[in-house]
Amino acid sequence: MRDFNEAVNLKLKARDFNFQGVWFPEKASFAGPFTTDVNFAEAIFSDNINFANLTFISKADFSQATFQGTANFNDAEFQDAANFSGSRFLKNADFINASFKQKADFSYSEFCAEANFETTFDHDVDFLYVFFRGEAYFRYAFFNGPANFRSASFKDYLRFGGEELSKEAEFDFQYARIEKPERIAFHSLALRPYWFVNVDTRRFDFVNVDWQWKTLSIESEVKKLEDKKVTAVHRLLAIAFRDLALNAEEDQRFEEASRFRYLSSQLWRKNEPHDLLTSIIGWLYWAASGYGARVFRALIVLVGIWLIFAALYTSGTLYTHVGFEAEPTKSSSTNSAAEDRSPAMAPLAPAKSLIYSLNTMTLQKPDPRPLTSIAKGLVLLETIIGPIQAALLALAIRRKFMR
Repeated sequence: MRDFNEAVNLKLKARDFNFQGVWFPEKASFAGPFTTDVNFAEAIFSDNINFANLTFISKADFSQATFQGTANFNDAEFQDAANFSGSRFLKNADFINASFKQKADFSYSEFCAEANFETTFDHDVDFLYVFFRGEAYFRYAFFNGPANFRSASFKDYLRFGGEELSKEAEFDFQYARIEKPERIAFHSLALRPYWFVNVDTRRFDFVNVDWQWKTLSIESEVKKLEDKKVTAVHRLLAIAFRDLALNAEEDQRFEEASRFRYLSSQLWRKNEPHDLLTSIIGWLYWAASGYGARVFRALIVLVGIWLIFAALYTSGTLYTHVGFEAEPTKSSSTNSAAEDRSPAMAPLAPAKSLIYSLNTMTLQKPDPRPLTSIAKGLVLLETIIGPIQAALLALAIRRKFMR
């Protein structure tokens, strides 16, 4: 063992950092900085390894390395690309306060115990097909570029919380395999819905999350997915919106759920093939209440129905066609029997038409009776669309404020 340690020290003194395929039989600790490329590819660390507080000035290659003990990279700084692809961490992997200035590649790696990434990623980081068998912590991590978790596997907790996300940051969880989705948590973050396409978010834990509603639009989300070469963008984004709505509703975040439902319905209506009748109904549903998600719109339309029908009941243009039974007068009471068989008709007075229209909408069967075909048709139409619009308003209020 002494000979092995002496050989390692001689290589370090000679600034020779090529340890590819080397087996380290006991605890190892290194002193830095590493001024040239470091190669630990396929190395086996049979005990705890300590790279804490070290600076890797050039490229660091730990690809397919095996860490049988605790791997300590706390406060380490990687100034160039860092490659951990295909590596195996059999015990805790600690990257607390570590800093990656360039790309960090952990693709196809396996973390069998806790993985602690309270880490600064100044460039993109790749966790493609990574297998997290233990808890994975990214609390207070800083992301300044894309973080790719596509097809990653999570068997235990995955926690993001309190970290800073720059404008260049974005997550990709497509096709992630999650054994216990209720253990996936995002706390106090600014997120974007398109990050969760092709993954089921219905049981994720979103706490104090900012979805950036002021800048969120269907067009911007679609553009981001198209840039990623995602197929069937509109359908997949609609599903993502729907799942986020169900998640928010289950957690009683009703206003958030209402917004996601609206976005999902808008995508389905505009981008899915429909027959003519379905398209018309979908457009009317949108126009009348924003798919049962827009309280103010539903209220305005309901008031509009009330006022429009009130105006029609008093319309001068249709004076001879919109006729209601006139109230009897003294002179009319002395009319002949022939005149009695033809009751007097007149449109409603403006003040009375407002009350009449309101009563018709609420199915109160108000007086006077409509006599002409036009009047009867208007009353029948209002008794249909008035209650329907009132129901849409009630639905929008329920979705926004209550379960």
